[in-house]
Amino acid sequence: MKNIKKIIALVTLFAMFINIVAPPVQALVEATAPYIVQNGIVEYKINKSNGRFTIHTADGIPNKVSDNDKNLLFFNKLPETSFTTFRIDGEDYVFGTEYGAKGGVVSQTTINGYIAKTVWCINDVEITQKLTLITDPANPNAGNTKITYEVANGSNKAVSLGSRILLDTQLGSNDASPMIVGTTFVTNEIEYSGENMPISWKSADEKFAPNVIAYGLLSGWQNIEPDRMVVSHWESISHTAWDYTPNPLVNFTTVKNEYASADSAVALYFNPTDLPIGETKIYETFYGIGSISD
Repeated sequence: MKNIKKIIALVTLFAMFINIVAPPVQALVEATAPYIVQNGIVEYKINKSNGRFTIHTADGIPNKVSDNDKNLLFFNKLPETSFTTFRIDGEDYVFGTEYGAKGGVVSQTTINGYIAKTVWCINDVEITQKLTLITDPANPNAGNTKITYEVANGSNKAVSLGSRILLDTQLGSNDASPMIVGTTFVTNEIEYSGENMPISWKSADEKFAPNVIAYGLLSGWQNIEPDRMVVSHWESISHTAWDYTPNPLVNFTTVKNEYASADSAVALYFNPTDLPIGETKIYETFYGIGSISD
């Protein structure tokens, strides 16, 4: 009988504890949950603390059930693993990171329709990240996120400026999605530049009969193409902020590599150039779903 009373007392106490603790916990979850912007085809999610993002399908391509609610970039609770580096006067800074006196996020993410902006500053160089959902009324099978960085030099001298956009690709549940460049399936680390730079690239959840395919658009959409594209194992390149040499012996689609894991990524490099006082430079790329032929 005493044991039963003890159990009842413990259950009552636990219930009271849950009633007291649950509201603050729920409030914390809501406060840290990412922003979500979607247009019915694709969506992006933004980390409220640092502006990092991931891209996902909503309902995907109309009349195609297999690509509904699928990852296009890796996501686990919060967007973290895709990030953008800026090389400013030879030093590397990751967008959204706090650098003390040098700078950090100066304006939290604001959302207006399909556009989300986050402002970050380093040593009087102000960088605005803008994510925009792009749709084409004439082509219902297209749904892209335009990733834009607008950099303004507010300092009293010209600065050397470059950028690297690292995308941690994950197609559906496949975190080691193979890449397709032209008609070639890419499973090992490789670099493209100069005349070899493609106008677009693709990633798929499966090599044969894929359920979901993502497209990266590098040029031809009124944007400046990157100087270099690296396809790599995510773990290897993510440990760097900028400098990276791909290893053609590393197959990122299998666990039989030096990292004992299967994980893919794409890095887009825009080489440093001088940005004069008071001027602005834009880096951008597109990533989403659709048909290149359309």
